Amino acid sequence: MAADSQTLFILRTGLVSLWITICPMAGAALAENLAQNRVSWTLAGGEAHFETAFDQSWQLPPGSRIEKFQFSAIRFHLGYFQIKLVGIADFAEQHSKELAVSQKIDPSLNALFELGLRAVLRAKPFDQIMAVVPAGFPASEKKPINLGLLRIDGTTQSQLLDDGPSAILCLDSPRYHGQGYQFQLPVFYRTSEIRQQDLIRQCRDAVQVGPRILEDPYSISKEGTAQQSYMRTKNGVSKPWPIYLGIPSKMATSRAAYFRTIIALDDPGRDDSKEGDGKGKDVARNAYAIVTETPVTLWEVQNMLSSPGFYSDDRYAPYWAINLVGGDYAGLIVKGTGPDRTFGNVDITQASVLAIVRR
Repeated sequence: MAADSQTLFILRTGLVSLWITICPMAGAALAENLAQNRVSWTLAGGEAHFETAFDQSWQLPPGSRIEKFQFSAIRFHLGYFQIKLVGIADFAEQHSKELAVSQKIDPSLNALFELGLRAVLRAKPFDQIMAVVPAGFPASEKKPINLGLLRIDGTTQSQLLDDGPSAILCLDSPRYHGQGYQFQLPVFYRTSEIRQQDLIRQCRDAVQVGPRILEDPYSISKEGTAQQSYMRTKNGVSKPWPIYLGIPSKMATSRAAYFRTIIALDDPGRDDSKEGDGKGKDVARNAYAIVTETPVTLWEVQNMLSSPGFYSDDRYAPYWAINLVGGDYAGLIVKGTGPDRTFGNVDITQASVLAIVRR
């Protein structure tokens, strides 16, 4: 017993010595990682509620598939901006003259039109359009038809595909329709969730996308969904905030890396319940559109979107995030005071897009 005790003492002493040696190194590495992973958000020229984070780098944890990846993103306040869904087939028909002029093509040769993000921004289907991102995978490389549900202003242009992408992005929650909210309330639903089918049918502007990266806490059964605690500041107090992970930890070793475009929402901690009814535009969430300029896995994106360094504001907490498209279709175009800023493929034919428009 004495020998065993002596052996145990030696082991414990060795472990403590090892911890003392390693801990400062680990702490320094962690501090360096946190410092590297702080996204720099900049207000766009002349805009108080639209920010950009161009040409950013995200450092992944040690042992990851890659060391880091590049991305660009925009962040906009949904009290001052809104998201519009555009079906490219209808867009091409309604804006054929503008497309013909901007692309110097005979209007009768509409099959030659470029129908990508750049074409939509230049045609200006909405006043004060700020940015365009893809929404949903095309069913064909040559025809602008969605793979799965596309519904715009209550008209279904493409049917829901049961074995298609796993989520339905709804631009304004039908649960709160007609209740006086002065801002958009984007949500998403699971295509496999029977209980959500009626909500999907009620949504006037919807597109089938996925996979889900961070789950919408109001549209899932929280039991059985992996959680992660996130510390955020609200009303001057640091409090834990639950994040519901859409990508399980076993996917950390996935090699399925693609260029991706993602949409995400945060909970910004804005509250006017003391002075208002919580429905004024100033309490709206922030929305994000992100395009990766390095092929990444879903787990790698989730690592970024569940980290404080991405938001760079201790009031903001992750809410939900979904993959919009991947591969060749990933892209983002942002209107600039000079040349437009483009990321990824902005000329490939899309099936549908999201336009970010000033309210």
